Amino acid sequence: MPFSIVFHCEPQKDFDSQKLKGIGLQKLAHWFLERLNPVQVHRAISAGKGSFTISPFFAKRWPSQRGEFCGRERQKSTVRLIRAGTPCRFRITLLSDRFSEAVANFVRNPALVVPVNGQSIRVTHVLWTPSRSDPWPRSQTYEQLFDEASSTCTILRLHFVTPTMFTHHSKSVPLPNPHDVFRGLIESWNLFAPISLSPDLERLIDRYVCLREFKISSLTYDSGHKLIPAFTGWGQFALTGRHHEKHIREFNLLADFSFYCGTGNRTEIGMGVTRRL
Repeated sequence: MPFSIVFHCEPQKDFDSQKLKGIGLQKLAHWFLERLNPVQVHRAISAGKGSFTISPFFAKRWPSQRGEFCGRERQKSTVRLIRAGTPCRFRITLLSDRFSEAVANFVRNPALVVPVNGQSIRVTHVLWTPSRSDPWPRSQTYEQLFDEASSTCTILRLHFVTPTMFTHHSKSVPLPNPHDVFRGLIESWNLFAPISLSPDLERLIDRYVCLREFKISSLTYDSGHKLIPAFTGWGQFALTGRHHEKHIREFNLLADFSFYCGTGNRTEIGMGVTRRL
């Protein structure tokens, strides 16, 4: 059962946001998973790519559709001081059913102080159900995702909220190529979901899915070790030709699932946060 859990929090002292980027975010996610279920956390971490994702640390509000704070735009300063008491948010998603009971128990009693590089952040409340003001917290079963996916829609739009990139032969590719976008979603679904996808789905997507429109911005993301070329923005993807409704449903299912699993590489350090528009 995938979860999208939003943490509302505030720094207890003035806080350098650079300490919660890249590897710092990954450590924060591991800290949270340890509190949820110390037995399962090692399995989740060892499961590799896609077992969990974390968003960047946002102060005051989420980014807009344009994806403005998403990493580091070229030739712009990244120093951001978050004042003590400033309302902040970050999001963690989990793709494994093993955490279901632990998440429910944690949400009922979320008060805690999170240590971050010698400083502390107080969590005020935790959400996992959506509201009109905040659509980011959410939870669905894999069966719900499959059943609710459209079997008629052949054009969809994805918003790449935080820096996104793919890897070809150990080189970063900061472009929303349909093959790269959907291949990763298929891999994540097959790894965690109990429902099988059509064996020819990847071939079908390679042949019939095209990028019709897009609006992206180039930037770099600070992983804590290096700067990674990436992009943010949106892309409109179309499934061309005539297809069985099962394939159309799976095309939409993957787009819906991207909300939980993210897109591209390094989703465990804040990259690839995605939602369907």
